[in-house]
Amino acid sequence: TIAYVSECNNRAEISLQLMEQESLSALMNAKILKSDLIEYNEREAKEILAEGQVDGVPVKILIIIFLHIFFIFM
Repeated sequence: TIAYVSECNNRAEISLQLMEQESLSALMNAKILKSDLIEYNEREAKEILAEGQVDGVPVKILIIIFLHIFFIFM
């Protein structure tokens, strides 16, 4: 899935850390396997590998979060 959340607003003070927490909130028993700051498209980004459960089904996800002016992409 590409950009399961993209949001446009003027809340530029939102941090990558906050977006990481929010993006993992739907996972039950979430376990972060890897969380690194990276460069994506010449911007600071965060790459997160996590596992947990959705409706009792085990899942493993890779998320890349980056901010662009007033846009948030996950």
